[in-house]
Amino acid sequence: MARYNVAAFREAIERVIRQNRFDVVHADHTGMGPFAEKVAQTLDIPWGLRLHNIEHTIWARYSSRYHRMHPASWYVRRQARLLASEEARLIARADVVFPITDVDAAMAERMAPDAKLVLANGGIDPDTWVEPTVERNSADVVLSTTYAWAPNLDSLRWFSQYVWPLVHRLRPDARFRVVGSRPPAWIFGREHEGILVDGFVDDIVHKLHSSTIAVAPLLAGSGVRIKVLESMAAGLPVVSTTIGAEGIQASEADGLLRVDDPNAMAQSIVSLLNEPNRCRELGKRARKRVLEKYTWADSVSAMVQAYKKLLR
Repeated sequence: MARYNVAAFREAIERVIRQNRFDVVHADHTGMGPFAEKVAQTLDIPWGLRLHNIEHTIWARYSSRYHRMHPASWYVRRQARLLASEEARLIARADVVFPITDVDAAMAERMAPDAKLVLANGGIDPDTWVEPTVERNSADVVLSTTYAWAPNLDSLRWFSQYVWPLVHRLRPDARFRVVGSRPPAWIFGREHEGILVDGFVDDIVHKLHSSTIAVAPLLAGSGVRIKVLESMAAGLPVVSTTIGAEGIQASEADGLLRVDDPNAMAQSIVSLLNEPNRCRELGKRARKRVLEKYTWADSVSAMVQAYKKLLR
């Protein structure tokens, strides 16, 4: 969080509040919380905190990648504890707090029992994620994320090492497409394994529309994975770890399959590839579920109504 605390940013905030009048201050993620709190105190107006996730949970989970006696494990767990303390303070101090999932809402309530919590789900823009019109590549399995974040990088390593070889053995025609910015050097040059690196693409909608299955093999995280919601909105069934699908109210019948064991995950993917009619039907259900429950319009409406109530 300290990375945001630089002179240029503080001066920009001070300049803006001198030149404008505001009714509320909205911190769009935990890192902005301390600034929002200070501005609210300066202007004597309410402030709200958007919880895109419970940050310390990510790092507490991430520490498990190391042996408990490893210095890195000690360091990451200590940072998680420090962050938990700061998060609890901000959640308790904000006039209203907007968790992104019911899982995070329950955790926020445990951290600060008196906090004013209003659930505002993450979402997608239906105008962007329109009905698919392109022909899907019948054996394309896609992972769409950014690989600049350590837990995402670990998920790619785990999937490509333990899950994909099993899929490729049973379906040699299947292709694992690695989509997103900053893919690591070690994932390139593996076309013989059915691994194709697309990297950053200008049109993620088209890329997902032309795929058949999406995967979300996260081993550490919190909040909700917007990339999972986008894949579902694109009409793809998603095969995910439990953590990858955490906070999303959708079942296997809705096209979201939760599998943590590498063998079982590979079998789930192969089963969908072998049953194209079922795969398409689950994709349709996934899209329907997201459009019903996870749109930015609904999320913003919940926050605006909470602020109006707070101001009244």
